[in-house]
Amino acid sequence: MLKRLLPALALAAMAWAEQSYHSQGLTFQLPVEFSQPAKAGLGAEELHFPANRTPVEAEIITFLAEAEQVKGMAAAGQSANRYFVSTYLGLDWQPEQINKALIGDMGGRHLVFHSKLARACRIDIYERELEDGRFFAVALRTYSAVDEKQRIEIGEALRKSLRLEP
Repeated sequence: MLKRLLPALALAAMAWAEQSYHSQGLTFQLPVEFSQPAKAGLGAEELHFPANRTPVEAEIITFLAEAEQVKGMAAAGQSANRYFVSTYLGLDWQPEQINKALIGDMGGRHLVFHSKLARACRIDIYERELEDGRFFAVALRTYSAVDEKQRIEIGEALRKSLRLEP
């Protein structure tokens, strides 16, 4: 009986340990504690890991552009994606990978970048254009202190749990 109960208790403990976040009209759960969202610019917020310590080992940047903002960018020859990537992540090159991804319960794209600008890091971006003309992107930037297993665990939890608030 105890052998059957232990795996269930372990799963319950993992689910209990997940932290819930609300940022830019998006909700998601993470397996480790990040800071609460803080304003990072027009239409963007950022969260840091560890929550109350430096140096920062990982960051999540959320961005939501309203339909009018997306139309305005397009009229000016700029995409919401390129605006997010250049303005909030400081990147001006093409991603190394562009993959289709299931983001929460919606289809979208997963972009992967590596950068050595300020500190060497990997950046995973989950993005989607919405039917009502809005656009959202969520970037997970991880530095060398986050090992590959933990990066995957955080990224998968973020991608799978990401939802638009009703």
